[in-house]
Amino acid sequence: MKKILSISCLIAGLATGAQAATLFSGSTSGQFNTPGVSNSCTYSTSIGNGVAWGEAGSCPDFTGSDSHSRLFVYDFDFSEEIEGHEQVQIGQISWRNNRNPARRTEDFNADVNLALDIDSPTNASFSEYLWNLIENTPNPTGDEITTFRWDDYGLDVPYVLDGGLRIDSFSFGLIGNTNGESLVISPYGDGLQFDWANKEANWSDLAIYANVSEVPLPAAGWMLIAAVGGLGAMRRKRKQA
Repeated sequence: MKKILSISCLIAGLATGAQAATLFSGSTSGQFNTPGVSNSCTYSTSIGNGVAWGEAGSCPDFTGSDSHSRLFVYDFDFSEEIEGHEQVQIGQISWRNNRNPARRTEDFNADVNLALDIDSPTNASFSEYLWNLIENTPNPTGDEITTFRWDDYGLDVPYVLDGGLRIDSFSFGLIGNTNGESLVISPYGDGLQFDWANKEANWSDLAIYANVSEVPLPAAGWMLIAAVGGLGAMRRKRKQA
């Protein structure tokens, strides 16, 4: 009786484990390269890193209001239970396009190294450069970030993580902007390359999403469950005989 009970518990445990939600957690961050053009700089805060441009004079400490335009990558923590398929926000990028009376910064590349660190269901780290050309125009014309190009943190998606999860793809989405009108995204290519337009004195924020799925239990796992169940049935028949 104890053996049959143990077998039943094993089957129930395997079945439950195959259906239970799996924690997907970790963090993302970004570090900009120095632009090397006039009236620009990189800066760091307690919540992330950014690049600023468009205003004469030295870069401020960014603790208060100033006239620089800024592109900022947040230090972002994420944690979500995955059951089936979920879209998880894993990062955030903010663009504040301040009003400048003159064009004080020429067009330049604002390249940033984006890092993805996964804590669960396994420890793994990935990184990739996001490159983008910032076209800085004088007021009242808005600015534009063209050839905003990003791929997949260096992963070859779909990417299977140890622990029963798979990252199927990544995507962007608008999560906030000024008056609902400041952001224009024109995707092309594979959908992760696009132009990002922003009016003067406006702001817009993008979220980075990971599309994550549970990995189906391999056929061998189901065969094991069937075999254990068959063994239990055989034992019962022997006792009945």
